[in-house]
Amino acid sequence: MRALVVLTAAESKKLIAKAVVAMDEVKRARESGAIVIHPSSSTYFLVEELTGSLPTGVWVCGVVIPRGMCSSRDTTVSNYTGGVHKPKRDFAHAFVIRDGKAERGIPLHTVLDSMGPDDVYVKGCNTLDPEGNVGVLVGDRTGGTIAIVVGAAKRRGFKIIAPTHLGKLIPVPIRDAADQIGVTRLDKVMGKPVSLMRIPATVVTEIEAVKILTGAEAVPVASGGLGGAEGALSLALSGTTAQVEQAYALAESVKGAQLPSPYVLDCRECPSTICHFYGRADGGWIGATVAATPAR
Repeated sequence: MRALVVLTAAESKKLIAKAVVAMDEVKRARESGAIVIHPSSSTYFLVEELTGSLPTGVWVCGVVIPRGMCSSRDTTVSNYTGGVHKPKRDFAHAFVIRDGKAERGIPLHTVLDSMGPDDVYVKGCNTLDPEGNVGVLVGDRTGGTIAIVVGAAKRRGFKIIAPTHLGKLIPVPIRDAADQIGVTRLDKVMGKPVSLMRIPATVVTEIEAVKILTGAEAVPVASGGLGGAEGALSLALSGTTAQVEQAYALAESVKGAQLPSPYVLDCRECPSTICHFYGRADGGWIGATVAATPAR
């Protein structure tokens, strides 16, 4: 049997979240370990799948918005507490799920020091390349939180899982793309300068998600659309009648999923001096606050 479905980016992320929960390593971590979730649009629905509630407070950190590279309001403010930039190891916004309960406010280094082979760290990515590698945009010259996480994973043996919407796909290898940018190498930037870092991770796209949840095969056949379907993905489904019917019903079940608007500071209120919009004498601030409504 064959079928065709269309998923917006948010719908894809909800579908992928369902698949991550069904992975064997996540099931084990849920039963006898810890699941640590880095706040992002790619993990927003995962928190709901695991706890029954959508995340509140900081639900996303770095963001790409129409005016350029930016950060959510809450992470920006917390990173500059008292006018002093806090070390990345003090990042305390991750969701730590143990015994069915979600904790927050634990410094990153404390969380990582407690992790081992039975645990998983879930991190959204910015880039997927044709070789299946994923990368993260990093706005810190030391590698940000992800560099700390990758180092800890190598030392302590926990797995990094990267739920990744196929809309993140770029047509060149990450190693080539990464050579083109860098926090200290960019002369002009729409927003904050960033580097691109490839990370070792188990990648879960819509293709893997459909396979994990239903056994059906999914093949991307088109991308993009209009009227709210910008960035949407069209997937051809194939398999037994039961598999395709299940996959089609799964796609229907995530229809209508939406992410909250990112809540960022107006450029003139932002304490981040590394942003290329900071202190522009020509008054050329690009846009105002994207949304004044915090995440649900």
